[in-house]
Amino acid sequence: GLNGLLLGVDQINAAMGTTGMSSVGTMTAMPDNSSWLSDQACLPLSAAAQAKVYAGSGYRAVRAQVVAKAQQNTVDQAVVSFPSAQEASSFFTTSLQRWQACSNRQFTLAANGNSQVNTVGPVSNTNGTLSATVAPANSFGVCERALTVANNVAVDVTACVGPPGAVISIASQI
Repeated sequence: GLNGLLLGVDQINAAMGTTGMSSVGTMTAMPDNSSWLSDQACLPLSAAAQAKVYAGSGYRAVRAQVVAKAQQNTVDQAVVSFPSAQEASSFFTTSLQRWQACSNRQFTLAANGNSQVNTVGPVSNTNGTLSATVAPANSFGVCERALTVANNVAVDVTACVGPPGAVISIASQI
């Protein structure tokens, strides 16, 4: 049932205020980018649905999809199921503390011989949705991160180079 929760490409295009984005891949397992990160405290804000962020949380399954427009907009949307709404809520509470640990900090993401300094803005918790900006240095756009929980599902989204608040719109639509 998780696949049905992900937004369609048309919905993503609308939320990002663009056209021409398309699906570039789906995942049923979480990636682990932790070895690429200079500051492990910022792993939860580096990308959606990271394996080490969810490790030990009791989650059962994940479905994720990347929707992108070459060298422009990118959305990584993930839904993660937990055995119960209480366990999903506990994950959210833990995430609030973890996200705040990286608020207003910088981290470097280094992979394949390239490194990128990222500046994290303040973390907010508005109406049960965590959000923050992550601005890559020397980039033409900003990424936004959002995390919320509905029933027993965590909604974990990264949106890059979209209108301000697009990530919150996407998370709430899911």
